[in-house]
Amino acid sequence: MKLILKNSAGFAIIETMISLAIIAVMIVSFQTLMNQAIKVSRANQIKFQGDLYLRETIEIAKVFEQSGKWDILSCTSKCYFDTNGSSWDIKDGEQPLDGIYTRSFSIESVNTYTKKFTAVISWNDKPEPLTLETYVYNGIY
Repeated sequence: MKLILKNSAGFAIIETMISLAIIAVMIVSFQTLMNQAIKVSRANQIKFQGDLYLRETIEIAKVFEQSGKWDILSCTSKCYFDTNGSSWDIKDGEQPLDGIYTRSFSIESVNTYTKKFTAVISWNDKPEPLTLETYVYNGIY
């Protein structure tokens, strides 16, 4: 009888150690899952903000189109829109945004009345920039 009690006490210690090991593995797995979820969430947030900056650039081009400032929409290389508070200007180069993004656009003449407007945004950890294109017209359809 004593031999059985002695062995069952040893099994209780082993069962406790196995339970603690399983709990430790579950905690580490959960922590790893949470870290990955945070990374994915941050990457999606950065991409979403980049998309918003691209759409903003396209909207500004549409404002130029609708306000009759067709002749101002010209750019020989990379350009960006800059505001002085009351109006938009076109400047050469790329525009840094939030210390993460770089935004620019280019304009290509399609015909006498149409220009292809391409907005580009890139950021530090994205190898390929995001691009959004539209066409602007001279008011004659």
